[in-house]
Amino acid sequence: MNQYKYLTYILIALFTYNNSCVNKQIKLINIPTQTQIENANYGEEIPNYSHIIRNYLLQELDDPDSIKGLQITKPKAGWYHQKYSKGTIFGYISWVNYNSKNMMGVYNGYSNYLFLLKNKKVIKVGGIKRFLIKGKDWNYK
Repeated sequence: MNQYKYLTYILIALFTYNNSCVNKQIKLINIPTQTQIENANYGEEIPNYSHIIRNYLLQELDDPDSIKGLQITKPKAGWYHQKYSKGTIFGYISWVNYNSKNMMGVYNGYSNYLFLLKNKKVIKVGGIKRFLIKGKDWNYK
């Protein structure tokens, strides 16, 4: 019976530790208030966003000539929260989907990325975890 008692204490300790870690991680993300979102400087709208994103991909991909099925949505005002409370970057976010070859010459499969644009430059490229769109959820279709 004593061995079950110790096992119970260990499980309770692990559960408590795990919950405290989760709470600490949540506290690191300071979501901007509605007032901050409304008053933020998103930069000027970017009419040539498609050209800017294509140029970025041509510079960054291993085999830019292999791009297939490139889809770029019209940017919407949004923001990106940097990890560890380094602040929030406001700008315009565009969803980009494409397939391209890696450095081994093999197609990776279609990839989805979000591009944060501000002042006619690509500021950040990444997945959807820390991107939010002003006023609504991102539409992936």
